[in-house]
Amino acid sequence: MALAVVVYHTSLWQDLFAPASVTATTLAKLGIYGVQGFFVISGFCFFHLYGDRVFDGPALRTFFLKRYLRLAPLFYGVVLLNLMFHLKAGPEADFRMLAENATLSFGFFHPNHALVVGGWSIGVEAVFYAAFPALAFLARKHKGWLYLFAALLAWASTFWSLHRVLEAEPWNRFHAYVAVGNHAFLFLLGGILAHLRSQTAFRLRPLPFLALMTLLAALTLRLHQGFYDHFDIMAGWPRYEFSALCVLTVGVFAFLDVPVSRWLRPFVKLGDWSYGTYLLHPGAAALLTGLGLAQKGWLGFGLGLALTLAFAALAHRWIEKPAMALGR
Repeated sequence: MALAVVVYHTSLWQDLFAPASVTATTLAKLGIYGVQGFFVISGFCFFHLYGDRVFDGPALRTFFLKRYLRLAPLFYGVVLLNLMFHLKAGPEADFRMLAENATLSFGFFHPNHALVVGGWSIGVEAVFYAAFPALAFLARKHKGWLYLFAALLAWASTFWSLHRVLEAEPWNRFHAYVAVGNHAFLFLLGGILAHLRSQTAFRLRPLPFLALMTLLAALTLRLHQGFYDHFDIMAGWPRYEFSALCVLTVGVFAFLDVPVSRWLRPFVKLGDWSYGTYLLHPGAAALLTGLGLAQKGWLGFGLGLALTLAFAALAHRWIEKPAMALGR
């Protein structure tokens, strides 16, 4: 999903495809809803791994320390690079913005206070991390709370999806779109998938899995073709149609047990590099521009993608892995 975001952004920056073409609109769907799918995956993984855990004092400290060490080191590194090289990302870096980014608390004020391109989703994640122990406690007492909160948050999101984003001035739509209330329900839908998976031994076989994924891919391709304004699929009822496709896609994978195989290693690597891929691809594009290598077209696209993956691999090896090891 992180790679889908990178391909989407880089193809736009390089003017690879004509606006409203099938390829351009398909990449827009995958890039925009790659982030939404990540929220669903995050909720699934947390409730799957920690849903039945008792969060006493030591467990809470360990949980928050691990989450901090997973998000903060690379995020801080990208903020520092942006400041050092005067790369514009987010608001002016005054004392308040620096303090919010240093504490990863900007999502509680507004996710667009991130000093990193795409950092708004990290702010949304941090809010979910803060709320998760309480949500897990209530869901452990009775799973009905999980379903109730998911329904309430989905209903609350309509304030943004059906009104606030659509009614905002074009220059202000993204600012309205990234609000935590517009995305929080996706985390809990991921938690519901984790609960449903735990209630049955049923698992998909490869052929039904492929058939379902083909169907979901066809629906994604078919729905809402030919748009010029990408907010046409980021708000209104299309927002819920594509969010449902995200949830169903994660659900199909959730009910598939994949045996360990050497054929999976490239996908494992992509997963390892996903956080770095997401945060570092704007920096890769800026570096190519600074070196005079920002060629338009497929050459620029290939250089940007290759440099992003190289940066992500290095970041995972030298920043993320040591931080996660420290957390353990």
